[in-house]
Amino acid sequence: QNWMGSWHKAIAKVADHVLGLLLAAWIFQNRGAAAPTALRLLDSFKREVVFKSIDVLEGAPGGLKLYEDLSHFFAWTCRSAVGTTASPKALEMFVSISVRLLIFLSGFFGLQRGVSLVVDVSVLLAVPYIALYYAYALVFRVHWRLTREMYLLFRGRWQEKSGESEDFIIEHVIVGVLLLTPLLFLMPTVLVYHMFWALLFFTMKITLLGIQILLLLAEVFPLASLWLRFWRPGLFQTGIHLDYERSGGRLTVRPRSTPWLGLLFNTPGRLLKCVLAEVARDLKTIILSETVLLPLFKTIHPTEWQAAVT
Repeated sequence: QNWMGSWHKAIAKVADHVLGLLLAAWIFQNRGAAAPTALRLLDSFKREVVFKSIDVLEGAPGGLKLYEDLSHFFAWTCRSAVGTTASPKALEMFVSISVRLLIFLSGFFGLQRGVSLVVDVSVLLAVPYIALYYAYALVFRVHWRLTREMYLLFRGRWQEKSGESEDFIIEHVIVGVLLLTPLLFLMPTVLVYHMFWALLFFTMKITLLGIQILLLLAEVFPLASLWLRFWRPGLFQTGIHLDYERSGGRLTVRPRSTPWLGLLFNTPGRLLKCVLAEVARDLKTIILSETVLLPLFKTIHPTEWQAAVT
């Protein structure tokens, strides 16, 4: 099987360079419109998706009445963080340089290097949205923890110690009631803004993960196996079966080979299981608002997908 693996790698490498040259040639022909098109897409996403969504959240999303002052403050911070990140000239220069680097990397090093550059540039451009997700995740965690502690204080079960007087416990209950009520009323506002940025963050993560999966499928697609299965099926023999001929009334021994669909879908199927496990871990992290010190975009580790496709 070593020589077949070498065939796979050689064909994938040639296809990667050919596709990279085609991408570089297409971008070079349209180099005058590439940067302005990318800038228009960025501006359209910011205005039509982010700002309009913030306007909806600032009102009454889905008929849910939010705390007005806190919602206005959150909306103002979101617009300020997204709208004042970089000057238009600096952004235009950054995108223009990225387009030139994309032509160079795709043409000389292949499609994977070019797509990797696109992913890195996308992450850099999305830094304000990522920062807002982590900021609101931290706000939600702190708010949830305070609400829980005030509920325990209201129940008289916060840091119970023996020997406390009855008056001291009553003071705990009074403080818990006074602080728990506003925290409960503010919870929907904090939760809505947190879920919005979590949804946006998860969408970006799934998009980048999908690009990575497409590159992996292009690398491990069993083109050499399919070609050899057609020309030399004996290499894929898995056993024999008996074929009964009614006309002659005799049994004929015939070889049994690996089916075409097995060669075509075996590797993508195992890779899909690895992707679903990664998505499930991301959903758990976002829903539970776990530590915000995790890597920004944790993709599939090379050892995981190599184990999935071998």
